Amino acid sequence: MRKTTSLLFVFSAVAICGCSSSGSFANKQAPPQPINVTVYINDSKVSAFPTKIGSGPATFIVTNQSSRSQAVAIMPAGASAGQALAQTGPINPQGTTEVQVDFSSKGDYTVATTAGGSTDAAAATASNSIQPATIHVGKARSGESTQLLTP
Repeated sequence: MRKTTSLLFVFSAVAICGCSSSGSFANKQAPPQPINVTVYINDSKVSAFPTKIGSGPATFIVTNQSSRSQAVAIMPAGASAGQALAQTGPINPQGTTEVQVDFSSKGDYTVATTAGGSTDAAAATASNSIQPATIHVGKARSGESTQLLTP
């Protein structure tokens, strides 16, 4: 009985080892995790931090500390608001919002307020004297597959 059990165990182990694949599989690198960019708006300028990031996904966390509703557009430097990569709706004073952008190419990008008041009359009378912020997007960030415990 003991010999039969041992033999059965040995044959099972050989069978399992024989069924394993000898091929190799290429692991694809995971995409980079989104980076958070904080954006602060007051009555005179837009500030963003960090100002230099690698290309890939980014989450913009925008707070409006100005005295009126503001909308924000993220666009390539020198582009008009119609060519924005992302745009928010009106953000009330003391309000916050988030917007996600996937930067696929390197270059400079502008984070600017747009004429996005809560009504058409407010948008028409808004003077866009708030200075925009600039963000430089560099080479692609590496994937996160080499880090332990990333979700």
